[in-house]
Amino acid sequence: MSPQPSARTKRTQDAIAESARSILQNGPTKNLSMVSLASTSGIARATVYNHISEKADIYRLISDSYIQDITKIISKNPSLVEGLVAIAEFVALDNAICGLRKHDPKVLINAVTHVHSMPDQIAKLVMDTLLAWNVSADLVSADVVIRWLTSYAINPGSKVDRQVGAEVLANALMKDARS
Repeated sequence: MSPQPSARTKRTQDAIAESARSILQNGPTKNLSMVSLASTSGIARATVYNHISEKADIYRLISDSYIQDITKIISKNPSLVEGLVAIAEFVALDNAICGLRKHDPKVLINAVTHVHSMPDQIAKLVMDTLLAWNVSADLVSADVVIRWLTSYAINPGSKVDRQVGAEVLANALMKDARS
């Protein structure tokens, strides 16, 4: 396990991730470059290069920022249905995801596919969340939740769709927990 970054490093990486999300909101991924990240974030280009050596590093920072955002949402929504609705709303309406949906749908689908492969950090977050919501926390349940949430990245549907979907999923998870 790698050591935790310093507070300064964390702030810089968060700023780079936020800049990347802003760039993705407004155009295709080809606009995502070291120069655009430096310009959008106000961070010196050399500093950006110190934190990013390849495009995969940018996507890792974006992914980490999404995990931070979702963790905050979870902490504010202690009930299963409210939490699922809040996370679905976030995924469906996030500006960068909306930008990818509009400008680079293939990149969005690749990102969703990567999430579906359940990197350990995402699977652990989902299982910990399910446990906190008193729901069965096995890999199958985590996979179902991840697939349900990421479906809103591709097709956000309506607010009602997300509410009903959360209720149906919560009922299925609770039923499974009682079995």
